[in-house]
Amino acid sequence: MMRQQSPQQRAPRAPGFDDSPLGGWWDLASVSALVLFWTVGLRVITDFGVTWDENFHITYGNAILDYFESGGANDLAITYRSNFLYGGAFDLLGALVMEYGPWKAYHAWHLAVFVVAMFAYAGVWRLGRFIGGPAAGFFALCALVLHPVFVGHSFNNPKDLPFAAGYVWAVYGIIRVVSVYPRLPRRRLVWLGVLLGLAMSVRIAGLLTLGYCAVALFMTLVVRRLAAPPGRPRFAEFQRLVSQLFAITVTAWITMVSTWPWALRDPIRRPFVVLERMTYFAHHDRRMPFAGRTIRVSDDTPEYLIHYFGLKTPEFLLALCGVGAVLLVRALMQLRRVSAQRNIHTLSYLLIWASLLFPPAYAIAKGSHLYDGLRHFLFIIPMMAVIAGLTAAALLDVAASLSHTVSRRAARVVVYATFGGVGVWHTYWIARLHPHESVYFNAASGGIGAAYENYDLDYYGASYNDASKLLQRTLWQRDRSYYLNNPVLVSGCWLASAVSEYVPQNFAVTHYRRANSSKADFFLGYTRSNCHKKHKEKPIYGRVQRDGGTIALIRDLRKEQKKKRKSRKSTPSSAPDPAAREGAAEASDPMNGTPPPGDGRAATRPSGPRPLPSNANAAERTSEQARAPKP
Repeated sequence: MMRQQSPQQRAPRAPGFDDSPLGGWWDLASVSALVLFWTVGLRVITDFGVTWDENFHITYGNAILDYFESGGANDLAITYRSNFLYGGAFDLLGALVMEYGPWKAYHAWHLAVFVVAMFAYAGVWRLGRFIGGPAAGFFALCALVLHPVFVGHSFNNPKDLPFAAGYVWAVYGIIRVVSVYPRLPRRRLVWLGVLLGLAMSVRIAGLLTLGYCAVALFMTLVVRRLAAPPGRPRFAEFQRLVSQLFAITVTAWITMVSTWPWALRDPIRRPFVVLERMTYFAHHDRRMPFAGRTIRVSDDTPEYLIHYFGLKTPEFLLALCGVGAVLLVRALMQLRRVSAQRNIHTLSYLLIWASLLFPPAYAIAKGSHLYDGLRHFLFIIPMMAVIAGLTAAALLDVAASLSHTVSRRAARVVVYATFGGVGVWHTYWIARLHPHESVYFNAASGGIGAAYENYDLDYYGASYNDASKLLQRTLWQRDRSYYLNNPVLVSGCWLASAVSEYVPQNFAVTHYRRANSSKADFFLGYTRSNCHKKHKEKPIYGRVQRDGGTIALIRDLRKEQKKKRKSRKSTPSSAPDPAAREGAAEASDPMNGTPPPGDGRAATRPSGPRPLPSNANAAERTSEQARAPKP
């Protein structure tokens, strides 16, 4: 166990911060919640589908690993798609987990995402606890765990979720340094630089944390200067601050570029080139539903983020943040009335709000291209959770401060009952939406049913997992003979190499360009880019639904005569070899010890080697093998 520092060994902190050793009921509840979430997460991690980004990130991560193993000779990592514009810290981690871990391919990456997500939850707990005490830390953790969208992305988002984890730890590191300034030993500067660099090594937007750090330390210097006795040299303090910021920046920069092959070729200039390009990222100019109309990604819609955060954030979180805004204004009005030392704690609370509001405000002001709901701003949800936790703890303090005993007890019962009811209700909804928590819309918006075809639902393709399982179960129940005696070709708007993870060996998937192929037997469509509206003339074979809204649907593309011919009993002249039929039955029939189709374990093939730079021919090769004549 880590040895706790004594109060004499710790650097003196500004009033209001809680750096006490772990202990007490609140900390026990927080640790228990983390352990419970970790245990449940490992149990359900295989339920989550493969997302659009994962295939590209797997290839990019393997390319980074090959780059370093070959000493830079294999340079795919500096040219691969637009991925080379992103730092490679998490991609390299995913490649190492896939290479040396117990799972392969997508399951390995889901494990890596979930591990990093646990750091995000732990970071929210530690940040809330440090600013507001153990109760605030617990409520902040619960607020994040009860956010369905964040929970849904905690298992299969290889880009935005790792950045969210890096972002919250960077802000936590800044506030801890601010609390002890100007006593900043070298190891603390290095520690903060590494935290900032890890955030920057996932997305270049992590450069914001360097700006936060500079502003926070400068404001702290001003506040402490106001409290210091006259006569102390001012220029020396400013000079020391500049040198400390330089050390933090250098450490963060080295951390950022150390796993970024493209930036290593020009480590000073290229990160700024990426920053300029990402402000107007225009790689996905497509049509999408928004507020009941169809818009393009490039359209000027400043209300886009306001809509999605208002509709996809749980109501309790919006309410607590609203009360928190009132408390912030009240604290800022008292800046001149309390001691200058106490003001540092208020400024730290202000930094939490700035890290929440500045990124979306900047994106709106710059006219950045916005799409996929709030996915790209997933990193500010932990800040909302911290504010909610601090507000909840403040409400408890208000209830406990009532002078009348009966009123005090009644108020505490009301607060605890309200928070408990909110927790139970949102836990129920997370379980009901599973594994599609990320498509959540709050009750005030009308839920997923009201958002259907008015807003983006499954923009990430993760619903193909459930859709393919539903197809296997339905085909097994309705037309078992067809299931056992025919290869089944499935088309859809997808990456064939990813969707092939869902299906057993007698199924094959086509490439995206063949989504309208008449040779396919079934079509799986999700709601992005109106994919679910293709083949509207064909009958619907099944739907993946949540909360009254369709997330994905299945259409039967088979011709009637083909279904009759393939489903009828085989004649002796055309009957397949008995041994082959017996083998097929053993491979597919749940009565022979193999799990029934659609439970995610029907396919027993290995995950295969690392993905190639291009998977364009993977579907064609798979289709040819599946369509080969039976012996």
